Amino acid sequence: MHNTSNIHIKLTATIIFLMHCGAVAADEKLISGNVAASQLWDSNFLQNTDELSEQISVFSAGLALSKNISRQQFNARWSVKSYQHSKNEQFDETIQNGSLRWNGAWGEEFTSNVEWLRDAYLVDRWETPEGDADVVSKNDGKFSLTYGNQNRFSFQVGGRQSKQTHASTIRKELDFDESEGYAGLTYRTPSQSTLTLRYRSGDRAYVNRVGVLQANNFDFDYHQIELENIWKISAKTTSKLTFARLEREGIDFVNTTSGNYALLDFSWEASPKVLWHAGYSFTHPAQGDTIDKPTDVKTGFVGVTWNISPKVVLSSRVEKVSRNYADADEDNPRSETQYNIVPLSINYMIYDSLILRLDTNWHKNESPVLHLREYEESQVMLGLNYRF
Repeated sequence: MHNTSNIHIKLTATIIFLMHCGAVAADEKLISGNVAASQLWDSNFLQNTDELSEQISVFSAGLALSKNISRQQFNARWSVKSYQHSKNEQFDETIQNGSLRWNGAWGEEFTSNVEWLRDAYLVDRWETPEGDADVVSKNDGKFSLTYGNQNRFSFQVGGRQSKQTHASTIRKELDFDESEGYAGLTYRTPSQSTLTLRYRSGDRAYVNRVGVLQANNFDFDYHQIELENIWKISAKTTSKLTFARLEREGIDFVNTTSGNYALLDFSWEASPKVLWHAGYSFTHPAQGDTIDKPTDVKTGFVGVTWNISPKVVLSSRVEKVSRNYADADEDNPRSETQYNIVPLSINYMIYDSLILRLDTNWHKNESPVLHLREYEESQVMLGLNYRF
């Protein structure tokens, strides 16, 4: 049913330079920055059974600012990353990410947070069967106000305004604006464990619907109630559990649905040198949320980090992602399973400002759509990180 006869190799050599300039207090850097260059050799660029080798040069640079004034904290960052393909120049792209944050404390009881986030990423090849490049950019404006942040009970109110766009002209129908408001109540124990009950309500509108069939209208309103527990089981063990129930009211029933969201995250410091981390999530994504349109996604992972010495850190991770599809554009519903494994990752500190990093990865996607969504690959990344 799936091809296991070929293993595809990626090798990345990365040299990263981090620079810091400007000064305030000895323990606070006003300005920091970074520039990076990497080379990627990809023997299965389209991630399917038709092998296509490619060489990609990746260049990036970033700048960050941080300043504390009394009880107010200000942070800003911006980064640019450019992908340059050797054979397929039509896939060349440049993406930009950034954030602005203002955290404030007002008197003894009130705290506030105002932030703007920009998250952009180059869409994976296996999500774009049309074969063109696409960059998804999402801009989020958020605010929150908390009363009694360290009290036994605290109250929160907040809101969010989001805008998501696609660079590809053939996916402009997936551009959307979203607004949300929320309110929450938190109970805090003396050990700093918390239990939060939160209600969210919002709406999403897909803004480029000219000439598109009404049957594909993804607009919806939504309501969600969620329970979040952060449990300090011991000084070395912490778990976070979130469970939510959501209701969507869509046009022509495209996004009219009820669903659940669950997230479990668990960390355990087995010894001063060994940290285990495991998690599980389950969600019902909205149709039109991404290019790929699963009806539900389940993800589970387990990982370990081992500090062999002050200079050497090893880590490993195994992840399984299951997706179900029942899209009206598909002849039959289908299920797919993706495996992402990091057999070994090594960080070696050559000296204080120079770190050598080696990453190995193995990916496999199992799907009944054999020639478009069935693939297997291995990756090796070698990097050198220099900070000053």
